[in-house]
Amino acid sequence: MRPEKDPKKVKPDKPKSQVWKYFDDCEDGKHVLCVLCKALNKSQKLTSPGGQTSSLRFHLEHTHQKQWQEVLAEEERLKVEESKKRGSDGDSSAAKRKASQPTIDLAFTNMT
Repeated sequence: MRPEKDPKKVKPDKPKSQVWKYFDDCEDGKHVLCVLCKALNKSQKLTSPGGQTSSLRFHLEHTHQKQWQEVLAEEERLKVEESKKRGSDGDSSAAKRKASQPTIDLAFTNMT
C-alpha cells in the first residue's frame, strides 16, 4: 500500500521533472517558491496544483533562461539515455511487433 501524500506538500518526494530542483515547497498545499528568485531577494511564489509543472516551466523559461536551457538539455539527455535502455537502435515494443508481423503478400504466399 502506498503511503498517504502529505496534503501540505506540493513538491513530490521523488520528482520526475528536472524543474523541481529550482523550487522549494511552501508546505501550504498550493504553492512553491523559486529558489533562484529567493537568492535575488525576490520572493516568487507559484501555484502548482497537484504537483503540476506547467507554471514552473513557464516561470523558468521567461525569468531564468539559463536554467531553463539546462532543464531542456537534461531532459533531452535523459530521453536519449532511456532510449538506449530500450535497445541499441531505440526500437519501441510497438515497432518490434510491427516488424515481426508478416505482410499480407507473405501470408498468402505461405498459404499456397
